[in-house]
Amino acid sequence: MESFDELNLSAELVDALAAEGYETPTELQSAAVPVLLRGHSLVAEAGPGAGVGVALIAPLLDRIEADSGAGKLLLLTPTLSEALRTAESLGRLALAAGHRIAALDARWALPGHASVIAAPPSLIVAELAASRLSLESVEAVVVLSGSVLASLDDEWQALERVFDTLPDGIQRVVAALPRGPKVDAFIEQRLRRAVTVPAVDADEQVPHRGEVRLRVVPAEGLVSAVSTLAGELLDDE
Repeated sequence: MESFDELNLSAELVDALAAEGYETPTELQSAAVPVLLRGHSLVAEAGPGAGVGVALIAPLLDRIEADSGAGKLLLLTPTLSEALRTAESLGRLALAAGHRIAALDARWALPGHASVIAAPPSLIVAELAASRLSLESVEAVVVLSGSVLASLDDEWQALERVFDTLPDGIQRVVAALPRGPKVDAFIEQRLRRAVTVPAVDADEQVPHRGEVRLRVVPAEGLVSAVSTLAGELLDDE
């Protein structure tokens, strides 16, 4: 894909992506966006550097109708700090699609009333127990950094409880790399009909930059060290 226009995202969202510096989709974004726009659940075998946030969340912002309803899209992260970063980084995109995004934290104004809520699963469970949050209106849920969540026993147990509470038939998305047995079992149970998008080959995305060699020498040995280094460079050619 040459541009986000070809992925059938709204013009408002494409303009917002361009303003954020996103002009050419990554391989993951090209594969995931059409699937999510059609309303399918999805498993993304991808990690940092593949454009996960835009790939998985931008099409949901576009597909889910923006209205006054709260808690339409739920973003689950391993930690609150990651939830804060996610909400901050996607703020302009959400606004362009007519949504208000917030991390479930006191530093955000009325976060439970935002249409897009980012939080770790344990915090969602705590808010549900205190009757300060409802998941009845959720239309889609995205699990970010699933492999990290799987390593956090308390958060993983909370994740299971959140999924037990979610409405039936909603769109479900999980990003994890590597997946591992724990994540595989979760996907088998919770996302049986999901489309899987293969991992992006990092070697195809990042240019090879060679090697860096470092040698520390005393000042009086500098001339000798430079001579030795020159010889090594000539040997490598």
